[in-house]
Amino acid sequence: MDYLNWDLDVLSRAIIYTNLSGAAQHIGISQPQLSRIVSKLEERYGIVLLNRESKRKSTWTHDAFSLVENYKQVCHQFQGAVNQINEQAVPKKIMIASLEGMTIFAVQFAKYAFKTLGISEVTIDILDLNKIEEYFLKNRYDFILSQRTPGRTKYEYVKEIGYQTIDFNLSKNEDTLVLSSFEKSSTKTKKQTPQNILVSNSLHVRNLWFKKYGGCGSLPSQVRSNKLKNKENFEVLLVGQPSLSKKFWKEVLKFKPQSIAES
Repeated sequence: MDYLNWDLDVLSRAIIYTNLSGAAQHIGISQPQLSRIVSKLEERYGIVLLNRESKRKSTWTHDAFSLVENYKQVCHQFQGAVNQINEQAVPKKIMIASLEGMTIFAVQFAKYAFKTLGISEVTIDILDLNKIEEYFLKNRYDFILSQRTPGRTKYEYVKEIGYQTIDFNLSKNEDTLVLSSFEKSSTKTKKQTPQNILVSNSLHVRNLWFKKYGGCGSLPSQVRSNKLKNKENFEVLLVGQPSLSKKFWKEVLKFKPQSIAES
C-alpha cells in the first residue's frame, strides 16, 4: 500500500487556510508544489479536495475536511499504540543474578528498580560465575552483576560500576586451601596442594573460615571507583539481556551505585 503520510500532513496544515495561496505561504512551500500534492491525493483516493469552479479563489471541499479529520484520528490511534508499546517495554518483574561480592549493588539496583523503573517484583539470586554465565545465556536472568560478559558475545547493554581486585594468601597458615566452587572447577590440583581443601560457593563462609582458622586462598576486595596500580583489576559489570528495550536501558543507565571505595 502506498502510504502518503507526508502529503496528508501537508493537507492537514493547509486546510485551515481558505485558499491555496494563503496555505502555501503559511506552511512554507510554493503554491505549485501544494497544488501537485492536492492533485496527487485526489488521484490516489478518487475524491475531489479542491473546488476549482472559481478561477480566482479555489476552496476546500467537504471531502477535504473529512479526509483530514480521518487522518488525524488515525494519527491519534497510532500514537496511542506507540505509547502502549513504550509502556509494555518496561517489564513488571525482573530477575538478577549476582556474584556474592557484588550483592550490595544487586540490592541497590533492586531499590532503584522499584523506585524509578516502575518494577513491581525483583528476584536476586547469588550464584557462582560459571552458573551466572550459563543461566544468562539461557535467558533465565534479565540482569547479571559479574566480572565479565558471558561467552564471546559483545553485549550492547553493559554498565561499568567499578573495579575489584583479588586478595591472595590471606593467612600464613597453609594447611587448608580455601576455594570457591568456581575456583575448584577451573583450577587444576597441583602436587603441592595442602592436605585440606575447603570448597564453598558462599563468600561469607570462606571469609569466616579465614578469620577463625586461617588458610590460603583468595577473596574479592571491596569495589572501588578506580583501578589500583600494580594489581590485577576486574571490572564490576551490570549486564542486561539484549531483549530489553533501548528506552528501558536508558533508564537503567541512570542507576548510580553507592558505597564504592575511593582508590
